[in-house]
Amino acid sequence: MRSPFIFRCCSMTLACLLAIGSLTGCQQENKNAAAAQAPLKVLVTQVHPSDEIMWSEQLGETEGREQAQVRAQVSGTLEKIVYEEGERVKAGQVLFVIDDAPYRAALNSASAAVHQLKAEYEQDQREAVRRKGRQPEGPR
Repeated sequence: MRSPFIFRCCSMTLACLLAIGSLTGCQQENKNAAAAQAPLKVLVTQVHPSDEIMWSEQLGETEGREQAQVRAQVSGTLEKIVYEEGERVKAGQVLFVIDDAPYRAALNSASAAVHQLKAEYEQDQREAVRRKGRQPEGPR
């Protein structure tokens, strides 16, 4: 019973050895064939100096060393942009001009309210002095 198993193992091993031997032989033939081929022809050109302008156009993005977020401290209509795109700016430099008409109107309104309250206060002071003068002196 064991002899058919041994026969199969031996025949499988022999078949593998033959396959490996034939593959290595093919590789050696390919190496010999490549060495026997003629060398490739290469074109050679002489280099001559010239006064031609050389340039290259490329697409890309640049990024500054420092970046800052610019936000308005107040709301309003943008009247003017004072800087140019890509221009260097310094801290504290004016970048935009915002329409100040609404702020002037609010200031004028608040100023008028202050004057109104001052006038009312002065009137109340005069009225208090007038009433104080009409009261009789002494305890009640």
